[in-house]
Amino acid sequence: MGRRAFPGVLLLAWVLSVAGWLPAGGAMGPGPEQAAARTVPAPVAESTTGTDVPAAEDTDATVGASWTRIAGADRYEVGVNISRYAFADPASVRNVYITRGDVFADALVAGTLTDGPVLLIRPDCASVPAVVLAEIARVDPDRVYALGGLDSVCSAQLAAAADGRPFGRLGGADRFEAAANIARHAFPDGASTVYLASGSITADALVGGSLRDGPIVLTSWDGRSIPAATAQAIADITPDRVIALGGPVTVSDTALAIAADGRSTARLGGADRYEVARAVADRAYPSATSRVYLARGDGTNFSDAVVSGMLRDGPVLLTAGPCERVRSTTAVELGQRRPSRLVGLGGTATLCDS
Repeated sequence: MGRRAFPGVLLLAWVLSVAGWLPAGGAMGPGPEQAAARTVPAPVAESTTGTDVPAAEDTDATVGASWTRIAGADRYEVGVNISRYAFADPASVRNVYITRGDVFADALVAGTLTDGPVLLIRPDCASVPAVVLAEIARVDPDRVYALGGLDSVCSAQLAAAADGRPFGRLGGADRFEAAANIARHAFPDGASTVYLASGSITADALVGGSLRDGPIVLTSWDGRSIPAATAQAIADITPDRVIALGGPVTVSDTALAIAADGRSTARLGGADRYEVARAVADRAYPSATSRVYLARGDGTNFSDAVVSGMLRDGPVLLTAGPCERVRSTTAVELGQRRPSRLVGLGGTATLCDS
């Protein structure tokens, strides 16, 4: 039987088991051992990259029979805990990128930055969170970059985060220029593919951070035209193909054609953001992975998932939250991938245990 023909009854049982609603044997309700596993902290399993994941007391992870949580007291600590997992070895970090944590225009396209973590800071030139400063000290980067202009990260915040290290800024007059500069920084030698996302804040660009073969640049706000900064970035990167993230309502066919300027085009689309996430997952990770990450993707509530591009051992799928039924698209993808562990991003207020 082919992978796409996975029986519906077994799929439902498997998904319920992953979520903790059924034990592995399929009997209704968790057994005593499973209930204990949810309340007693335990180390998280090793990642497929071979690095050790910090223990539960370090990552604020809650471990069940088949699922784990990377959480924190707030969005800033969640970002730090994702960084501690993704960059457990400080020697793998070259740069640290900081960006405003309440407006995601700059952070959404930063998932393709692979040489260091993206950390969130408070708006309005507030002090840099202590957990963020501690994480920067832990990885000890060569340089600290601000993502976005002075309205996103003020000079005082950047200097405080750098703490005597060299620093720089990947910004611009608007989000389109910032995305273009981030793209050129991430791929200074060009790339075979450029991904095109809507200039409005969407979940499509968030999950696009899993893609590693090219940067993400932005259309206009309405997805119907191409800003000059985007067109110039594509020309500088010289891709063979431009791929739209999202359906034609999000990124119009006209905008895709203009951005491609004669190059081949494709689309990672779907009827909704959950299908788009599935399409991105299949492109970024065509083979099975031991882990899949589950992020809340309804509305614009991306605070815990916005830095998920740091994760490089499995795709990010979306669900509505905090406690709505898992969308069928996501459930089917999980059933086909059958990861050994499902990792929720954020605390129970973002994604409840069930």
